[in-house]
Amino acid sequence: RPQWAVTLAGDHDKIRPYEGSPTEPKRGIVKDKAMAYAFILTSEGLPMVAYNDYFIGPTADPNPPNDSVDDGWTGTPLTNEIDRLVDARRKYAGGATVYLSQANTNDLFIMKRTGSAQKPGCILVLNDNQSTVLSDTVNTGWANTNLVDFINTTNTVTTDGTGNASLSAPPRGYRVYVRQGDL
Repeated sequence: RPQWAVTLAGDHDKIRPYEGSPTEPKRGIVKDKAMAYAFILTSEGLPMVAYNDYFIGPTADPNPPNDSVDDGWTGTPLTNEIDRLVDARRKYAGGATVYLSQANTNDLFIMKRTGSAQKPGCILVLNDNQSTVLSDTVNTGWANTNLVDFINTTNTVTTDGTGNASLSAPPRGYRVYVRQGDL
């Protein structure tokens, strides 16, 4: 029952800024944590946002006694990014999950939430490649439709008569596509 799974990108039990050896600190996800939040906040289940990611900083500080503020965390809080993803989840991420991408599955992941009576659905594109924009032509199931990246609405794509479109994401980034008419 994926709808009852509690998903998380990190929490205070898995990340310990004051524990672990110098060679193996418990630092959790140290880069691109926003990609993890994009996945859990658009997926089925009950996502949890860690307090430190939202309010303090997303990574454990490997040298906390050397900081001017010794709270054990470092980095820019993900507040604005998480807020946008929560908004996308509330408005669009409903229904079952369908995996759309079959190409370059080492670096590119494309999934669709098919929608429900309350939420019209969305498509998540994750790109794990370090330096290259990646794309794949997939069948979205939405024929002759303009798709807009909910996070960056200047990025649009049009599907063809059978629902196919080339969907992309920036290096080490993501896009959440929704139907333009659903905005």
